[in-house]
Amino acid sequence: MPIERVVLEDLPEIDRLQPSDWKGVAEHYRYYITHDNCVPLKITVDGSIKALGALIYHQDSAWLAHIIVDPAFRGHGTGSTITQSLIDLVDPDFFSSIFLMSTELGYPIYKKLGFEEDAKQFFYLPDKQPIVSNRHPNITTIQAEDYPRVFELDYLAYGESRTYRLLQNIETSLVFKNAGLVQGFYMPNLLEGPIVSVLPEAGKALMLERMKQQSIAIIPDTNLEAAGILETCNWKVFRSARRMRLGARRAWNPQLIYNRFSGQIG
Repeated sequence: MPIERVVLEDLPEIDRLQPSDWKGVAEHYRYYITHDNCVPLKITVDGSIKALGALIYHQDSAWLAHIIVDPAFRGHGTGSTITQSLIDLVDPDFFSSIFLMSTELGYPIYKKLGFEEDAKQFFYLPDKQPIVSNRHPNITTIQAEDYPRVFELDYLAYGESRTYRLLQNIETSLVFKNAGLVQGFYMPNLLEGPIVSVLPEAGKALMLERMKQQSIAIIPDTNLEAAGILETCNWKVFRSARRMRLGARRAWNPQLIYNRFSGQIG
């Protein structure tokens, strides 16, 4: 089975392969195709895509994303082949860790390839009651001088250097400042609307701001503070996913993550 780069002409077929509970996969692949820090691959049979996946490079780590196998080709090693092909592109001397978010369907494949589970993430949906709250007075629109602190908080939470990706959507971020210092941030226009905070008060305030606009929340299973906020507002868990790692363990702090970035980058 030939392994090739995904190209823009593949987007309509990728749209047809999208699992029913995923969203916007073709547009994510448009991003992977058009950015130099990404490598999207596909397996084709008789001119038709049977599996695909993407590799995303940060400064010192890598992520695998949107690995999809045509249902008719599952159980024949196709998922393992596309995943291993992506892994083989990563130079371990420069990128000591590879991460991915796994569904239950993909978990046995990734485990067999050597990935270890770091944690679980819980997905929450709201009831029909809207969130009504005033914006916390410490929440403001980000300023350019706040950018280094946002990068610092992101690294503290995730243990990865990924300034390039953050810069692409940082200008619309909201920050929570206490005594003039940024203690948390929310990026409403980056992927799934991530929130990182070192202060529980900031995490709660930014979550409530996000919950006015977003219809899903995804948090690490160990952030009990975030879980308590969601459950108090009658948001309910409807599924989970596993954060998995191949290579060096990172000093990440999931208790600082009040909403994840996405399955692509944590």
